[in-house]
Amino acid sequence: MKVLTRNGCVYTGRNLDHIMFPMGGIGAGMMCLEGNGSFSGISIKHKPEIPKIVYMFASIAIDGKTPRIIEGDIPEWKIFGLPDAGNGLGSTNFGLPRCKTLSFTGRFPFATVKVKHPESLIDISICGWSPFIPVDADNSSLPVCAVEYIFKNVSSKKIKGVFGFHSKNFVAEKTQLQETIPLKDGFILVQKKDEEQKFLESSFSIRIPGEKTGVCQWCGSGGFSDTHQILWRDICSSMLISRKEEQRYSRGASAYTNVELLPQQTKTIKVLFSWYVPDSYTKTGDDPSEFYQPWYASRFKSIEDVSDYWVDNYNDLKKKTSRFSDALFSSNIPLEIIDAVSSNLSIFKSPTMLRQKDGKLWCWEGCCDSCGCCAGSCTHVWNYCQATAHLFSSLEDP
Repeated sequence: MKVLTRNGCVYTGRNLDHIMFPMGGIGAGMMCLEGNGSFSGISIKHKPEIPKIVYMFASIAIDGKTPRIIEGDIPEWKIFGLPDAGNGLGSTNFGLPRCKTLSFTGRFPFATVKVKHPESLIDISICGWSPFIPVDADNSSLPVCAVEYIFKNVSSKKIKGVFGFHSKNFVAEKTQLQETIPLKDGFILVQKKDEEQKFLESSFSIRIPGEKTGVCQWCGSGGFSDTHQILWRDICSSMLISRKEEQRYSRGASAYTNVELLPQQTKTIKVLFSWYVPDSYTKTGDDPSEFYQPWYASRFKSIEDVSDYWVDNYNDLKKKTSRFSDALFSSNIPLEIIDAVSSNLSIFKSPTMLRQKDGKLWCWEGCCDSCGCCAGSCTHVWNYCQATAHLFSSLEDP
């Protein structure tokens, strides 16, 4: 079911199975929050990777209860339709205990997924967003997004547990090039550049600022199935785990923080994502030496620069983004028009739009699953685009 309201468009039931809400900056790449609270479509290497499903998720382990992935029901099309489905989908988290999906509300550029913990009197909301501030093209072009996990104790007793966020190193395309760098409040997943330059330097940061955090790298000599089982054992321990390996090679990492809630108390845990891929193999035209470089590479020198800027300016950027969303959805414009406008604005978050290192906008006509469709800001599409001209006039060519 789909219901239009002034608080956003609310989806329930089977409509949740096909939602991918893009988060990211203009021309900076994206990651998607799905209708059940999971992540997919992570396209940070300057090309669409729409089918990409990653082993990345949050968990909550409440004392005396079965730990749960903070995601809802798995869509049937994934269980039966994904590659490797016939072999059990062993590289996914599908077999782990999870929550029950209640609803998804889109209020661009915010989205909220509500899930139910089946064994505990705790309400859970997942709010995903990324900066979108009209006339401020630079802060709207950051390679960042965030997900806030909001827990409310609706019982009459104190609840204690451990929140965790876990991710396989999905940026590395070759085992020998992967690296995990632990931080005081999270970790960075890295793909190092190889000598033959077939693989690009790529980094993805996951941080939980403002919390006492334990970081655990996934190391070991076994296969990924062993890592999967060890991770679940750690989650089940309901402890704030911190384990730093001397070797940086690892398959991924986890960050843990404690959750304690008095009756009717609410706590929000923010997970901040940022990425840095300064080069690409994306090009159009005949010059073999010229490849696209993103605008953010001219402003930031490293993943640490991007991540620190995101943490330091988070509250201000959210406040300014909320002003736009509130103004749009509280207007007296018919709800059907608001839904159409806000839905189509999501193109700004997609890999359809690219922003060059010199700041100029470059666009595909559209996106296929793994490549841009029709090169180079074709005039019959983008010359009558209204959103760019009205919201980010500095990106329009003179």
